[in-house]
Amino acid sequence: MSRLLPLLLLLLCACGGGAEAPEPLRVYAAASLREVFTELGAEFEARHGVPVRLSTGGSNLVANQVLAGALADVLVSASGLELVPLVEAQRVPAGGARELFGNALVVVVPRDAPAVETPVEELLLGARRLSLAHPEAVPAGRYARAWLQELGLWDELEARTLAGMDVRAALAAVASGGADVGIVYRTDARASEGVRVVHTVPAAGVRYVGAVLGDSERPELARLFLELCSGADGRAVLAAHGFTPLGD
Repeated sequence: MSRLLPLLLLLLCACGGGAEAPEPLRVYAAASLREVFTELGAEFEARHGVPVRLSTGGSNLVANQVLAGALADVLVSASGLELVPLVEAQRVPAGGARELFGNALVVVVPRDAPAVETPVEELLLGARRLSLAHPEAVPAGRYARAWLQELGLWDELEARTLAGMDVRAALAAVASGGADVGIVYRTDARASEGVRVVHTVPAAGVRYVGAVLGDSERPELARLFLELCSGADGRAVLAAHGFTPLGD
């Protein structure tokens, strides 16, 4: 027995000696936030000792996943429309959603496309294929369609539109040459080496809206994550990625 005791103690130490890793904060977010939220998630973990598990996709897709019962602490969408069903289903408290920061729309062409000095309206009308995020389901597509409607071009361009499942898919279609023109977020265009920005859409009104889920098991941590997004340090990170802090 005396020989077995040290071995038993060693096994007990191996099984229970280390502290358990904290459960990650579960953040569901628009696809355009993948890189900046990865950086902010690392900053959040450094401050609070809790990692961030990030799930991204089209705002409509991630909102529907949460609505269907996915476990989440925070949801950040590229518009407030996606949060309406969650408020109605009482997954988000009434009045619990708030605007965090903005973005801009840009018109892009493939990086190696020849430079052409032409008004943006002529460029769009001359496109064989125009790439957008889905204009019925995805915020980036809705913002793009609204701008084209303001220009009076949507009726003519709709039939030539490639509708991506999210803004990253719309960007990829241009970078790969599947579309000769696209309308995407400025931040996504900046992160891509396959496209060139030829026009920035003024006053597109892109607003990201975030909320703490009502059934989050750690609402205080969830609120701290949203505060990081809108605080001074978060604003600096967002600005470095091309997002627009509100009020700027």
